[in-house]
This record gives sequence, C-alpha cells and structure tokens, in this order.
Amino acid sequence: MSRKTTYFLHSLLFFAVLVVLLGAAVALIFFGAASIAFSDVGFTSLTIMLLLICTLVGSFINIPLLKLRATIPMIRDEYVTWYSLPIEFPG
Repeated sequence: MSRKTTYFLHSLLFFAVLVVLLGAAVALIFFGAASIAFSDVGFTSLTIMLLLICTLVGSFINIPLLKLRATIPMIRDEYVTWYSLPIEFPG
C-alpha cells in the first residue's frame, strides 16, 4: 500500500464547490464587517465600496521604498543534536 494514496469520501467537484462556498462566505463576512465599521465612522456606501476596491487593487502593487544592506549573513546553518546525530537547520 502506497503512503501517497489519498482517499476522498466525495468527488473532487463536490470538494471544489465546498471550497468556493467557504471562500464566498468568508468574503461576505469580511466585507459585511468592514462596511459596518466604515458606516459607523460616517462613510457612505459608495465610499465604502471604493475604499474596498482600492484596497484590493492596491494589494497587488508593491512599491519598494528603500533597500537595506545586511551587516550579518541572512542564512546561517544551525545544528541540533538529536539522539547524538547532528541535524542541520537553515536559519
């Protein structure tokens, strides 16, 4: 018997539909909570919608402000002894 075998109780299509429904429910809860919070502050519905759309579009844009130079190496090899065997962990 292979260790890579995975058994699904339902079809893959059913699983995909459940994942989409979960994502939609989480999105509706987030946008509902955000709209309630913004409306309590005093924003209108149109302003709330524009803020959420601009936030979504802005999350795809990455503008680097500056570059930092590291004075110490970023990757260090760390060793842990486990049952008298050294195990290397990149850190």
